[in-house]
Amino acid sequence: MKHTPGPWEYKAREVFGPYYVLLKRKHVVAQYVAPENGPLIAAAPKLLDVLQEAVECLETEAEAYIKGDSIHVFAMERIIEKGREAIAEATKEG
Repeated sequence: MKHTPGPWEYKAREVFGPYYVLLKRKHVVAQYVAPENGPLIAAAPKLLDVLQEAVECLETEAEAYIKGDSIHVFAMERIIEKGREAIAEATKEG
């Protein structure tokens, strides 16, 4: 199943009471989102991207390790940095 591609943006609006939406190019991705969940949901595409990249890197590195090859530290450092950015985005205050 495909999801709506990111990036997503969290917006809080007042329309007949609290009304929270996630927008991608002015399209609603989710509505009536609890304020504390907005940043996490908005970061979902980025979190998925980083997780997929991390799994791919770890699979490659595990195969290299089994063969006795050196581990590529630079790829891991880049993924760690992207992961930290995605986590910061997902856990920020609305």
